[in-house]
Amino acid sequence: AFTPPDTMSSEDIKNVADVRRAVWTGGFAGLGSGLVFGYFFHKSLDVFSRLASGSGESGRRMAKEMTKFAGPGNKNHRFLFTLAAGALFSFVGASTAGQNNRYLMQDVYQRGSTAERTEYQKKLEGAERGNDGMSY
Repeated sequence: AFTPPDTMSSEDIKNVADVRRAVWTGGFAGLGSGLVFGYFFHKSLDVFSRLASGSGESGRRMAKEMTKFAGPGNKNHRFLFTLAAGALFSFVGASTAGQNNRYLMQDVYQRGSTAERTEYQKKLEGAERGNDGMSY
């Protein structure tokens, strides 16, 4: 469950919920389109390789190469294509939705921040300047 800190306003809470909803929706939309794409992509490779196998010597060679890649009529390969495309499209859909809605989160990130630096940040800043604070 989401328990917001006291520094978040009701508008910030709504923005966080909207971004979360957009990411989930984008992921599921990508999953659905990827499953459909993967299935029909493999099916079209299968059909194309069967058509090409009957069209002379060059067609048979091309069909042989395509069968190495797609495996004509092999349900295991079709299942793999379908799930792999679904996973890839789901990732792309969720990350695209997150990137498209990140502007809503900018205020939330800055709301609870303070101007003081932690000890680690101070040491890191000193190391970047060439002064790591250590004496040799």
